[in-house]
Amino acid sequence: MKLIIFSLFILSISAYSNIKGPCGADNRTMTQDSRIGRALRLNEDIKGCSAFLIGKSCMISAAHCVDKLETIQFQVPMSNPQGEIQHPALEDQYSVDKASIVNGSLSTGVRNDYAVFRTLKNSKTGKFAGEVQGSFKLNFKNFRKGDDIIIRGYGYNHSRIPEEFNIQKSDTGPIKKIKGIKVYYDAFTSNGNSGSPIIHKNTDEVIGVHTNGGGCFNGRRGNHGYLLRSNSDFANAVKDCLNHE
Repeated sequence: MKLIIFSLFILSISAYSNIKGPCGADNRTMTQDSRIGRALRLNEDIKGCSAFLIGKSCMISAAHCVDKLETIQFQVPMSNPQGEIQHPALEDQYSVDKASIVNGSLSTGVRNDYAVFRTLKNSKTGKFAGEVQGSFKLNFKNFRKGDDIIIRGYGYNHSRIPEEFNIQKSDTGPIKKIKGIKVYYDAFTSNGNSGSPIIHKNTDEVIGVHTNGGGCFNGRRGNHGYLLRSNSDFANAVKDCLNHE
């Protein structure tokens, strides 16, 4: 019944989907991918980052979101008519094991804006997040320029209706450039999308983490994230986390 109500609500506000944003139309659609959570400093934040599951307890987000990695919320409901975020049931909220966080910004050399960490068991169900919400498979090599990717996460609004503030939204677009450990693409994003998975559309596998955006790629700057491919620090942090689950 909850799914039916949510679906009807999505249909009722679909007319708002073509509102102009920083780089043309903000055509993001609302989604409920249970593998992707909202990261919050609970009791403090009114805005969150995004994070996603890659195992039973292992997750990935952006390094600049580390201060928000306290509670990860799944099955996030719509915000209220004033745009104030609402919280899911306690069984869909998981505390972060702060000692497990590997922060890519601490790497030497080039910036590497990833964070890998583990969640603790849910206080009510006694289960890890990935056991309930599912997880992504990873793609270290099977993609190229021109392939479509999906950015799905908890972006804020760009003149959209208040109920859509900091809830899960998704957009699809092509990879425009791959440069070293960075990938650039044309998929609409906004603040709050940091930490979202970069999903290879054809395989539904994650190739990296979204870190910078606010619109689309403009030829030199704009939407981009950090790849797992050819990124030994990131890849090793992921493998170490999964090996210790």
